[in-house]
Amino acid sequence: MTFKPIDSLVFLALIGAALIGCAKNDQTAVSPADSTRSVTTSVAGYEEAAKVWDKVLACKATFDDVVKDKNWKSIHEAGFAIRDELLLLPDASKPLGDHLAKVKDQVKQVGSLAEQLDEAGDAGNGPKVEALAKEMTETLNGIAAHFPAGALPKEATGKANLPAGDHDH
Repeated sequence: MTFKPIDSLVFLALIGAALIGCAKNDQTAVSPADSTRSVTTSVAGYEEAAKVWDKVLACKATFDDVVKDKNWKSIHEAGFAIRDELLLLPDASKPLGDHLAKVKDQVKQVGSLAEQLDEAGDAGNGPKVEALAKEMTETLNGIAAHFPAGALPKEATGKANLPAGDHDH
């Protein structure tokens, strides 16, 4: 069988389309070092969960800075950034078995907290934001507790950059 020049072009076009289609569309705003950072786990089967959790921790570090600076008008962006990254965790955590349902419930709780933080921040209610931020930390710690020791990173390898403007919620 011989290939004609047109066959070669069609073949290359198909390969190119496949490669482009398989590229991950990751819109999380992270520090420039993010593209080169590497996240490791000591527990087989949790590699994707570790990568997601690293991004959650990066968003949490930014969230903590917003709370520390009492920047209530930006708290919704920080809260929704955590929620958005965390939504990817259940699909990356299939080895959890029975614990997966509990993680999914806690992920929903984080979504609810993000909405409450949005309302409290818009109202300039600092004490409410601080109470919700504490609950956010406790909920995230609860999620991590469902994973085997060493499965998730303890600290982020970077910080997230919050998007400019209003965040979808």
